[in-house]
Amino acid sequence: MRKLLALGLVLFSTQTLALQYQIQQLPSLSVGGYAGAYGLNETGMVVGQAFNAATGKNEAVVWNGGSVSTLGVQGIARAVNDSGTVVGETGIAIVQIANGRAFKWDATNGYVDLGDLGGPFAGAYDINNAGVITGFSQQPNIPAGHAPIQAAQGFRWESGSMTSLGAVVPNGYSRGHGINDSGKIAGRASLGEFQTSEKHMVNWDAANNLTSVPNGGGSNYSTAQDVGNSGIVVGNGFAPGGAEVGMVWDASDNFMHFIGTFGGTSSRAWAINSNDELVGYAQDASGDLHAMVSYDTGVTALKLSDMIIDFSGWQRLTVANDINDSGTIVGVGITSGGQTAAFMATVVPVPAAVWLFGSALAGLFGFRRLRS
Repeated sequence: MRKLLALGLVLFSTQTLALQYQIQQLPSLSVGGYAGAYGLNETGMVVGQAFNAATGKNEAVVWNGGSVSTLGVQGIARAVNDSGTVVGETGIAIVQIANGRAFKWDATNGYVDLGDLGGPFAGAYDINNAGVITGFSQQPNIPAGHAPIQAAQGFRWESGSMTSLGAVVPNGYSRGHGINDSGKIAGRASLGEFQTSEKHMVNWDAANNLTSVPNGGGSNYSTAQDVGNSGIVVGNGFAPGGAEVGMVWDASDNFMHFIGTFGGTSSRAWAINSNDELVGYAQDASGDLHAMVSYDTGVTALKLSDMIIDFSGWQRLTVANDINDSGTIVGVGITSGGQTAAFMATVVPVPAAVWLFGSALAGLFGFRRLRS
């Protein structure tokens, strides 16, 4: 038993070293102003939102090499592909009172309005490496008693054209949140009329065929935020017992898996990379939110701040919004001075000798166990 414990401590230490990060605060447009990072690509280009004191507005921004640049519009940049094309939404970018336009931006063409499905507002949420974009747009006809946002549907934007993703029922509500490189889209949709219907996690294949995924918790709400290249969908919803927690749905077993918390009652998965590593947030027992990362598809939720080598200058990392295939994570935190700031956490490589040592011990232990 003591040998097993000692080996476990060695392997745990090796794993801990593998999960260490360096953290960088990404600047706002104005000193001391708000900033939040929402997406990044494989080259380390980061997108999000920052406060500009000169205009008095939160603006869509890009960080390259740690330097921030405004895209020149009030709004939010939500995602960027590996070619550097950014997508987002103008205006105040609050779902309940949407008032903006879906856009894309790149260094060559600048700002481009993506159009709409007939209503006055739209917002873009994600873009894949083929340049296909998803989001939501208001439809022209609003059912009686519905707010404009309740008449919105998800869209697929491709080759200059926006197409509705449809919904579970005609004229129903839906939103597209994430898209993978094969064109699969994940989001949410009402199962009937918005006012009287459950809203469930859904996904669409490249031909816009819709699959609704009941959340398995017996409740009336779940939503998908992202879909990985392996097809695994992540988001959140109500688990059995009523807690609103992160969710992982894998088509291979057609089963909803629930993500834990740090002692609180809520969690959420915001993004998943090609290695099926996911990020989001989880609540602690005092009610505070902490940036969360999982390397086993949500089975184990880890507090990102615990893996930062030098955490000086920060109080707490509140949410991790995206992770690329290199393991770099971006999100929002609170500095030691109380500023809400954007961060980028980069994996610190482990010396190969450490891994070889740990692997040799694991192999030795396995051999002895087999003989016994």
